[in-house]
Amino acid sequence: MEVMKIENEIEFIQLESKNKNQKTSFLPKLRNCLETYEILKVKRGAIQTKVANITEKKIIDLDPKLLAKQITLIDIEILRRVQEHEFKDSNWTKMNRMNLSPNISQNIDFFNYMISFVQLSILTQDDPGKRANVIQFFVNVCQHLSELCSFNMLKCVVTSLLDLPINRLNSTWARVSKSSCSALEALSKLVSEENNFGYLRGLLKRRPSPAIPFLGMFLHDFFESQKPEQRQEAMDLFMYFKGSQHPFQNDDSLQYFILTKPFHSPKDMFNISVKVEPDLKGNPPPYSFDDDNSPDIETLMHELNKLK
Repeated sequence: MEVMKIENEIEFIQLESKNKNQKTSFLPKLRNCLETYEILKVKRGAIQTKVANITEKKIIDLDPKLLAKQITLIDIEILRRVQEHEFKDSNWTKMNRMNLSPNISQNIDFFNYMISFVQLSILTQDDPGKRANVIQFFVNVCQHLSELCSFNMLKCVVTSLLDLPINRLNSTWARVSKSSCSALEALSKLVSEENNFGYLRGLLKRRPSPAIPFLGMFLHDFFESQKPEQRQEAMDLFMYFKGSQHPFQNDDSLQYFILTKPFHSPKDMFNISVKVEPDLKGNPPPYSFDDDNSPDIETLMHELNKLK
């Protein structure tokens, strides 16, 4: 009953926020998953205070390592719920995916929400220097995610930074440090689709523990593979990592901060990006990496360790 009361209280807070901003929070979309979190076990009287306190925070005021830990905890909480039958017949791609593959669907929704979270954190800054600082902050978050072997969220944040709404911000990227660009390049290779996720598969074969694999890699295997033995191999690997345990604790207020931001579609993000930095004739091409430079996994990991 106490959890239900808390949910109602949070729903009221989110409804108030929606009326003010005309934007929808992601929190209701994760209601079924969130009811197990420690953040829903706080005392009812403290909710308003917690929400008020976290809304005053700025993204670069946060500890990047703590942020990496908290999004990892949220991610693994959703991933643990995924059942083997949800991979059947690519049910996560169908119209009624929330009934057929509810937990895979929630993981995909959280992945997309976090892309919005990262990009909005950058695009709401009012000048290129501030946007560059936030990009550097999230590169730092990525480095911590890599150290935690939190590959699902690592792929998510890297995707956020290299996706068109951020990638096209030439004035912003011109102010990002070379060290951050080098780190992002190495991290992007680690989770790239190149050679069928070759780098990531190479790491996962070593079975680091704890680790959270990129769910999209397994969905790709089930969607593309016609051989039952390959699908079973992918399932066995997924189930192995699904049981990962992380020793760090939930931070209630930070998880509120993460989960109560407005969600924007990719189209919305692109439109915001164009308003922030309009296209100018003669601009250099968007930020990109040299795809021909493909080190082996050992060299790549050595480069990542040097950047820490």
